[in-house]
Amino acid sequence: MKFYRKSAISLNRFLVFMQILQTEGVILKVLDFRDYDQIITVFTSERGIVKWIYKRKSSSQSKLSPLVRAEFTYSESRGEIWKCREINILNQYLKLRENFSWLETAGRLIQSILLSQVEQKPAPNLYRLFLTYLEKIPLSTNLAALEISFIILLLKHEGLVNFDLHCTICQRPLQSLYIYQGNHFCPHHAPVRSLEFNHEETLAWMQIAAAKTFSELQSIFVPQNLREKAENLFKIFIKQ
Repeated sequence: MKFYRKSAISLNRFLVFMQILQTEGVILKVLDFRDYDQIITVFTSERGIVKWIYKRKSSSQSKLSPLVRAEFTYSESRGEIWKCREINILNQYLKLRENFSWLETAGRLIQSILLSQVEQKPAPNLYRLFLTYLEKIPLSTNLAALEISFIILLLKHEGLVNFDLHCTICQRPLQSLYIYQGNHFCPHHAPVRSLEFNHEETLAWMQIAAAKTFSELQSIFVPQNLREKAENLFKIFIKQ
């Protein structure tokens, strides 16, 4: 009896793994594998970041590329890489590919998702936000503000951002930010490795964080080094 019970449990597990599933997602990364196959990293609406192996039928079949939204038919397996059985392309973002600056911006949004999200951890709200920002890129006249806004929202999503304009030590109001380990400091109490936002950068950072619509972002002046500092801050927070 024990043998049959174990066999039934094993069969049930096998059937679960062999179940054919569907979800929508955006391809973030593609790696060629063997002769025709590709390993694709996809940000999905239901499963978060997943990796699938996609088997092309021949070398003449078009290769997949990043920045493609599609409906994926797949089956799960015990390993980290699942099997993608079918792909129905919904959007190739051809408009973004017409302009190098737009494509660069989309690429940086993709890298932010790859850096911040854990595999197979659902984030449906973030997925919808990501799609919205991709659609807004060609319409934006202020790509730097758009990128910084996305970084801020990612940090909010992970619970890593702080918008208190008072020194952590002395509680004095801050005109400039010295950020270290998620805390804000004045010049007198800032640790040596703090990331400094000057007054102009601090003002723009707070304005972008407070913006409620995409139209508000268009009129915000972004100092020259703010986008780079925002990216550095994001990477520091994600590593913590």
